Amino acid sequence: MSPGIVALVLMAAVLHASWNAMLKSSGDRRWTTIAMQFGPTAAAGLALLFLPFPAAHSWPWLLGGGVLHIGYQVFLVRALGLGDLGEIYPISRGASPILVAAGAAVAAGDRLSWRQALGIAVVSLGIISLRRGGGRRLPPTALLVALGTASFTAAYTIVDGMGARGAGGGFAHLAAYLAWLSVLDGIFIGGFFYFVMPAKDTGRPSLKQTLLGATGGLISMIAYGAVILATTLGALGAVSALRETSVLFAALIGAVFLGERLTPARLASCLAIVAGSFMIALA
Repeated sequence: MSPGIVALVLMAAVLHASWNAMLKSSGDRRWTTIAMQFGPTAAAGLALLFLPFPAAHSWPWLLGGGVLHIGYQVFLVRALGLGDLGEIYPISRGASPILVAAGAAVAAGDRLSWRQALGIAVVSLGIISLRRGGGRRLPPTALLVALGTASFTAAYTIVDGMGARGAGGGFAHLAAYLAWLSVLDGIFIGGFFYFVMPAKDTGRPSLKQTLLGATGGLISMIAYGAVILATTLGALGAVSALRETSVLFAALIGAVFLGERLTPARLASCLAIVAGSFMIALA
């Protein structure tokens, strides 16, 4: 994998962990999730004025990805309410690279070298074991919801990656695909959380919370755009595994800013993730 792709995905990993921490620390996750759609939808809508219209064959992928993103957001918000960021995040992200690699081999015909396959396995095991350093047993419900989040992550990664690869030649067509995906996310996810998810009696959301959510949404859009670009340049499974190194940054953010424990066991898991990532990057 080229250094440019590695740098692109690692940047996305840092940004992804950052917006998840913002969501975890927010008082009203429902409204923060809705507000997170404001920034990307507005920016993408403006960009569409200057971009070509997606080809007809792109729309099934776009609509399918939009639906899967709703499932991911619902499960993620629920999971973050059941445990610490450093517990939930490793499980919800750690299981997805193996699922993506298997799914992409069938759906996209991606083939991995044995070093990449071993690196994906090491990264996934390191990510999952990262949660075991928390010092307490995660409730079964939280575990199931976190695994459900991982399944949605794998599904939308494959669907979005396939859609981006078939969006047409040139950067403009890829940018148009990503812009429409952001607009559909704003409609689907924002609409679902606003009209379907019950509102908590926490008072009227503040302007600060709304702006924080919108900023997190822009960060999320940039992060995911970088990942989708990478999936058009490299194998889906390898890109997914590198992206999930975001758990390293989530663990550090949780320890520094959210007061969560960062034990020696978690640090050992981090080293395993780094080792697996190097195996993928150097393959």
